[in-house]
Amino acid sequence: MEVTHSQQLSTLLISLLTGAFLGAIYDCVRILRCILGVEYYGKIKDFKYKNLKNKKNGRISKAKENIVMLVTDILFFVFCGISIAIIVYYANSGIVRWYILVFCFFGFLAYYLTLGRLVIKAAYTVAIIIRLFISNTVYLLAYPLKPVAPLLKKLFLCLKLKIKNKKIKKEENKKRDILLSYGK
Repeated sequence: MEVTHSQQLSTLLISLLTGAFLGAIYDCVRILRCILGVEYYGKIKDFKYKNLKNKKNGRISKAKENIVMLVTDILFFVFCGISIAIIVYYANSGIVRWYILVFCFFGFLAYYLTLGRLVIKAAYTVAIIIRLFISNTVYLLAYPLKPVAPLLKKLFLCLKLKIKNKKIKKEENKKRDILLSYGK
């Protein structure tokens, strides 16, 4: 089957656009990670939010961070594989050529190194704001319960002691009944 230059050029452009699209999807994954508490710019010294970074600020533990990254990366690569297979099927009649994959990679790389850096910095800032908003909202909702909390704690401790005393009395009654029935 003969492939013309215009078909190859359109396939290359579609491959570049697919790579850029996958870069945008990867930014969505990175934004989701930022909201979940995975920190990208922890080692950059000139990052503006040093005071927020030093506090825990909704971050998750390193093990949970690795699990979140593993799961999101696996889902992203599955999505990439399916997307590239669909693009290859429609753009090149299902014939996989090496330059399609290379130009998908170049499109992804171009997006990642240009817009991707700006998007993740903005997303990290927005994620910090979202986490602060959520934590402040929870605090404001829980603040009226603060004076009642010690009373509720005492109430639950009293209930716990009463339940425990009832269990002890039942056990003592069982032991007493066993001892009394032994002598009969």
